[in-house]
Amino acid sequence: MQDAATRVLIGDSLGFHIFFVMIGIGLPLLITIFEFLSLRRRDKQLLEQVRKWTTAAAVFVVAGIVSGTLIAVQMALLWPQFMAFTSKVVGPAFMFEGYFFLIEAAFLSWYVLSWGRIKGYKHWAIGFGTVIGALGSAVVITLVNAWMNQPVGFKL
Repeated sequence: MQDAATRVLIGDSLGFHIFFVMIGIGLPLLITIFEFLSLRRRDKQLLEQVRKWTTAAAVFVVAGIVSGTLIAVQMALLWPQFMAFTSKVVGPAFMFEGYFFLIEAAFLSWYVLSWGRIKGYKHWAIGFGTVIGALGSAVVITLVNAWMNQPVGFKL
């Protein structure tokens, strides 16, 4: 009974988390592309739309932070033996994911706070740090998920 409840809880949390993370990873790339287009075309309406998307991206990243932290706590509390077994393999990957996330969060903060202060292509260039952090984080998490589905390359 407890095992079923545990699976339902973590499944619900992952379902919530994955929705916000997918948008939080994809939106920085779209923002960077469309800001470039708005600068190239000198389209103020598109630039204003990009600014709105930036606010949405910040909200989705924060929701991903909160839900991801909740999942980490749930994994440690609900499956301690599993985490003890896998931590030696996926621990370093999660460390790199944390670094990529830090890059994404730092550049997204800089990007959001510099609207109106830094203009043109200089502001656009700040968005690349957010894209690199988001995509790097996505790659690392995908690798962890792939290993959990096909655990090879380690000795017990």
